[in-house]
Amino acid sequence: MCSESGAVNCTKVTTSPESYVFGIPVAVLGLAFFVFTAVVMSPWAWRSSRREIHLARIASLVVGIGFVLYLLYAELFTIGSICLYCTSVHVITFVLFVLTAFAAAAWGLKPGAP
Repeated sequence: MCSESGAVNCTKVTTSPESYVFGIPVAVLGLAFFVFTAVVMSPWAWRSSRREIHLARIASLVVGIGFVLYLLYAELFTIGSICLYCTSVHVITFVLFVLTAFAAAAWGLKPGAP
């Protein structure tokens, strides 16, 4: 699915220096992000009366979308190739960000929000 030459080159992207942040592989950071996101997106977290959980959900997705923008910049302008697998994760992160921002706008951050 992912070619090894041209504009779509997963190997070039995943083995580039930009695939590590502070010595940690970006894939490991992504896994940690999605595990945390699964917890704060659970029905328990949405029904929680603790405002901190709702703020953590928003904050984590703001950080996540910021990191996605950095990675897109690195892929397009520094590495010169994109990875289709990475792009699918970027799209999922963007969709989660938009849906969560809409939920916060619609329901607010008050404890026990639906």
